[in-house]
Amino acid sequence: MKFVFVCYAGVNRSPIGVEVAKTLARKYGIKNFEAEYFGYVNIIPGANVDRLNTADIVFAMDQQVVEDLVRKGVSLENMCNLEIEDVYPIRMYPELKPELVKILTEKLEPFFIKRS
Repeated sequence: MKFVFVCYAGVNRSPIGVEVAKTLARKYGIKNFEAEYFGYVNIIPGANVDRLNTADIVFAMDQQVVEDLVRKGVSLENMCNLEIEDVYPIRMYPELKPELVKILTEKLEPFFIKRS
């Protein structure tokens, strides 16, 4: 199973998404789990888009990311909008990380429960 997380720059929300997803995969005993992240500003049509289109689920952090991914050629078929706005500058304000982890855990856990 492969999940890909995408936020604006690939600096705050999506790396934490990968961290939470890996924790949940361990919790639910899911083997052969992969997760990676991108900033949509770094996605180049071709190789990167192919990697996203072959993922089981692409988690876009907000609607703007969904729209930008579609413009770059990423399929909506396996995309999920997590609806987490870009208000978590974790590098500047690490004290926001627990709140983001909590939100991501609540939003991602159902995807792991149904696969365990």
